[in-house]
Amino acid sequence: MWSSYLSDGFDMSVFNCNESVVILVILCLTPILLSSLNTSVLKRICRPVWLSAIAALVCYASLLINVAYAEYQLDNQLKAFDLNNDGIFSEAEITPEQQKAMQRVVSDTGRNFAPITGAWFSLGYFLMLWPVTLIYSWLERQYVRHVYRS
Repeated sequence: MWSSYLSDGFDMSVFNCNESVVILVILCLTPILLSSLNTSVLKRICRPVWLSAIAALVCYASLLINVAYAEYQLDNQLKAFDLNNDGIFSEAEITPEQQKAMQRVVSDTGRNFAPITGAWFSLGYFLMLWPVTLIYSWLERQYVRHVYRS
């Protein structure tokens, strides 16, 4: 399946692994930062369900920002072929490289469906994170009770 895209000149250079690493760091660090913020600054007023929901919203927002950035990069690559900056490609401006750049801009359904798939991914992230925050909250309460009893 991917070989046909690669043989047709589909270039995935705009989607490097740096964006994936950023999203993974956000996915891992957001619950930890929210939990420590809740403990230290907010004095535990946020329940685990709200911490999980906020983390899922941050995940969703970071996915959409990442997609918007990729689209911005692709648009800039395409605009580089518009030599007279009129927004229309004349015959002199249409080259095989321009056609490849145009194809990358117009034929990516992943970017178009990112709000929908990102919402489902964030919902799954929330449903996985909520039990984890419940267990962490319960363990934290048990530890505090044990420390104050001793």
